[in-house]
Parts: sequence; structure tokens; C-alpha cells
Amino acid sequence: RKHETSSVLSMPEQEVLRLLFEDIGSNKEVKLSEIKKYGKSTKNANKFMKRYNNWLLNAKNDVKAEKLFLTNVNERWILVSVCCVGILIFYLNIILDTAFIPGYLSIFFGIISAIIAFATRFKTEKGALQYKQWMAMKKFMLDFGTMDEKELPEVSVWGKYLVYATIFGIANKLEKVMKIKIQNMKAADPTFNTDFGNYNYVYFESSDLTSAISNSVTHAVSSSRSSVASSSSSSS
Repeated sequence: RKHETSSVLSMPEQEVLRLLFEDIGSNKEVKLSEIKKYGKSTKNANKFMKRYNNWLLNAKNDVKAEKLFLTNVNERWILVSVCCVGILIFYLNIILDTAFIPGYLSIFFGIISAIIAFATRFKTEKGALQYKQWMAMKKFMLDFGTMDEKELPEVSVWGKYLVYATIFGIANKLEKVMKIKIQNMKAADPTFNTDFGNYNYVYFESSDLTSAISNSVTHAVSSSRSSVASSSSSSS
């Protein structure tokens, strides 16, 4: 696929394009086979991982800049306090050799509180709103099959939904539902095939391509990590 740079792209997006079309590909083109085999050599693997880690860093910085998550969370400290109290009660229960059963159980509540405190990222109001919007979009796509054709958006934008569905891991399911809907529309309107004769390529090829790129990049990351690990082991 050819690549054209754009000033409206974010830093992480630009990093991905440079990785795919400049490092791996050439002349603004890249093949999926080139992505898969790129990280097999140590030289390419180090270069790939450097660019990949830069992308991760830029993506994290973007999230911080958007202020989607709280940095100082009162809820976290409350959970930590519960954890400490639970451990203290458990400790005193053992030292005093009491038969207070809740005292022995308190350690489990303490551990659970600690896990929640450090594993949970507490969202800001903006982050919570965006999360709800994305989950609502996912639910909309999952409900695609139960909706009447008249309630559905224009067929011309279905391809965009497939790209987002790939991120949610439901692209294959949504694609099957869309194809059924297309067949129903064709049956209800004999002229539909004339107006949208290339629907199979236009609306569903994007899903296959997005999935193929995702799989290729995942394979490249895995190969690069293996090459870097192997090189470090040999050096040692």
C-alpha cells in the first residue's frame, strides 16, 4: 500500500508510518511479507524495536496529554489503607492466637484491595466519558444484526466500522452480519446490486487488510524480540 504523509497525524501515527514505509518498506510502499520477515536479522530487529518503543512512548505521552486518567487518586490510597488494616488485623490475630475467624479472612480482603489499588487506572471525567462512548460504539456494532435495515447507517460508512471492530476484536463477527444485511438489502431492492456492485471489495476488503496488517506487525514484533534476545544471549 502506498503512503502519503499528513500534517494532521499524531506523533504515534507518524511513528507507525515511518516504521512501515521508511524502515521496512521503500519508495512509500510496503508489503505484508516484508513486515513479517523484517525483524529476523539482529540489525533490523534492534532498529525495529527502537522505533516500536518510541511509538509506545509517544502513545503513552498522548494519553497523558489528553488527561484521561487521574494521576493522584484518593481512591487508591483508601484501598491501600484497607490493605494495611487487613494485614495488621491478620498479624494481631496470629500474635494473640485468637479464634477470631474474620481476623484470618482479613488478609484476603487486604490482598484484593492492594490488587485493585495498583492494577486499576482511575479515569478522569473526560476519560470516563470517552470510555462509555467507545463501549457504546462496540455495543452498537454487536447489535448490528438485530437492527432493522432502515435503522442502520449508510452502507458507504460500513467499512469504517469494520476498522474499529478490528480493534475491539469483533471484525469477523461484524463482517458476517454485514454480508447478511447486504444480501437482505439486495433481495428487498433489485437495483441495490447496480448501485453497490463492488460492495464486497469496498466494504469488507478494509477489514481483511486491517487484520492482515495487525497480524504482520504482531509477527514482526515477536520476531524482533526473539532476535534481540538471541543476540543478547550470544553476547553474554
